[in-house]
Amino acid sequence: MVRGGTMGSGSKVQSNRFSHSSRRSPDDSASGIALAGAIGAIVKKLMRLERQIAEEQGNFRLFGLFLREDSYDKWDVVVAAPWFNKLPTDAIEFIARRLKSAIGSSGLMMISRIIPLPDKNDFLVAVNGMVKVQHGLREIMDVDLAGVQISRGYVITSESASS
Repeated sequence: MVRGGTMGSGSKVQSNRFSHSSRRSPDDSASGIALAGAIGAIVKKLMRLERQIAEEQGNFRLFGLFLREDSYDKWDVVVAAPWFNKLPTDAIEFIARRLKSAIGSSGLMMISRIIPLPDKNDFLVAVNGMVKVQHGLREIMDVDLAGVQISRGYVITSESASS
């Protein structure tokens, strides 16, 4: 897994290429998004994990699974939270440990890296500007997010700091 913090150069978001719905209440289901196969099972487990961590630590600004266009079917777990700097360990270490517990070693084989994003990161701002969801699920497809070509993404939580 790779330490991160940046995801892109700051290009404009192509807002015409994503699935968008209004804010959902925390107990809403996945709104009819078809979750099948291995990645569907992982997304369902990540939805439970995100809610558990948010209850323990506080809300995320972003929690999602993204497939970059050039990633060869390996997904990025992208997270941002104001409480990362209060953790006794590194954010990647914390998320990796919880991720392994939630999806197991075989699930980890589908993950390329964990990317914790700092506030005001271009990718974070782009996702937060495009998708609003808390403890739910939004699917995005074929979109440029701050210079990163995303083939597919599952956004579980996306809340700007002002929300």
